[in-house]
Order: sequence, then C-alpha cells, then structure tokens
Amino acid sequence: VKTGLETLADDGFAALEGKKVGLVTNHTGIMLDGTANMDALRAAGVNLLALYGPEHGVRGDVPAGKQVAS
Repeated sequence: VKTGLETLADDGFAALEGKKVGLVTNHTGIMLDGTANMDALRAAGVNLLALYGPEHGVRGDVPAGKQVAS
C-alpha cells in the first residue's frame, strides 16, 4: 500500500506542476524515509503556498494553548 504522497513522489510530483498548492497536514505527515511532506514538496519544486495545520502547528512543536503566529 502506498500513500497518495508516495504515489505523487514516484511520479516526480508531476500532477502538481504549475499549480498553486495548499497542504493540510500535521507532524505525522511524512514520507517513508521520514522526510516531512512539506519539505518533500518544496524540495521537488512544488509551488507550496499555504500550510494548514492543527493547534500545535504543522510540525507539532507548539505547546498546547499557545497561538501559532502565522
């Protein structure tokens, strides 16, 4: 079984070429090698314009109750 992220990566993220991309994610969104999904997309040159995440931030590093500035 492959995740959608792994399937996109296998194809060089071609389906996202030339598109503006927003990603809904959290700290568990990783590739099989442990790379964060947002880092993999950026490294592949995907036009990643927005990240949407939960209370604790997309990397899970914001303590409970603290506001994420941006």
